[in-house]
Amino acid sequence: MKDACEAILLAAEKYDGAEIINLSSGQPVTIKELTQTIAEFIGFDGQVVWDTSKPDGQMEKGFDVMRMKESLGFECRTSLREGLRQTISWFTQNLQTARLNG
Repeated sequence: MKDACEAILLAAEKYDGAEIINLSSGQPVTIKELTQTIAEFIGFDGQVVWDTSKPDGQMEKGFDVMRMKESLGFECRTSLREGLRQTISWFTQNLQTARLNG
């Protein structure tokens, strides 16, 4: 979250282009890896079922971060795994507040 806040502030100060800037580590991740990481952090011990009757779509997600680096001079310091851990930890510690503010 800190990376996102810092990058958004930099974009507000420095960037006046119309092109999209991807805020990302630039490291690709598969949907399976993402699912397994979230399951681990929330303590899910059930079985993940993949619906093979549906189109696969893009199985690995990755973003071009060149514009972020060149236009903002910024690189993310928090990995996706660590960012997910922090976000899930905050959410579970603040669940009641999150529900009220929903």
